[in-house]
Amino acid sequence: MLPWPWLPPGIGPCSLGPPPQTGRGRRNLGHGGVQALPRRVGGALIGLGFFSLAPRSSSAKQMRSSREVDRKQLEDGSEVVKLASGVQYIDLRVGRGEVPELGDVVLAHVKGYLMERDDPVFVDTYSDGRPLVFSLGTEPEGLTEGLSEALATMKLGSIRAVQVPSYLGYPEGLARANVKAPLRLPIPRKEGLRYEVELLRCVQAPAANGAKESQRLCCSDAEYPCKLSKDIRLDVADIPSQK
Repeated sequence: MLPWPWLPPGIGPCSLGPPPQTGRGRRNLGHGGVQALPRRVGGALIGLGFFSLAPRSSSAKQMRSSREVDRKQLEDGSEVVKLASGVQYIDLRVGRGEVPELGDVVLAHVKGYLMERDDPVFVDTYSDGRPLVFSLGTEPEGLTEGLSEALATMKLGSIRAVQVPSYLGYPEGLARANVKAPLRLPIPRKEGLRYEVELLRCVQAPAANGAKESQRLCCSDAEYPCKLSKDIRLDVADIPSQK
């Protein structure tokens, strides 16, 4: 594991992103074109000390009202953006799609880490091969209020590293008996969270094998327009056309 000289003492590294591909075989579904993400991101977010108390947003209509209050430029030129709610994010890749509207059905890959030493992974749709399908503004299993705020301004095809304060995650924790897929671990009370989140892009695919209705193929921005060899084929009729 690479050393992290910029991390505060006692805080372990956080490897944001799925492992790099080592073979020539087919990539995991929904992960075509995405490389291992830089480990510096976790350290950049840790070092900002941003867990100040802030009003908590409580509805989908307020998601975009959590205004930006600060930007900090890193040495490599990327920026850490802080929202009034306490959520912070770094754009690892800005997608070429549009920002979806609240209520639009979207697909997202999510990898989440608890802010404990060694950063245990509590959700990973990349390795599951099953991205989340949901209406923007809702919070299905695997999403939190803080992550929803970060999603609200993302363009389709984008990847963000997001850090969520405990009061916008699972402030009361999540008992083992209540852990449901795609979650993998119980979550302690007042635990801060880190995420890597990617909004996939979709195209209308021709009907196959005499099927009456066409389907949508969804993939990473790097693979758009989606190729049949690296796609996620969905039986979801209400996914809107994406530009």
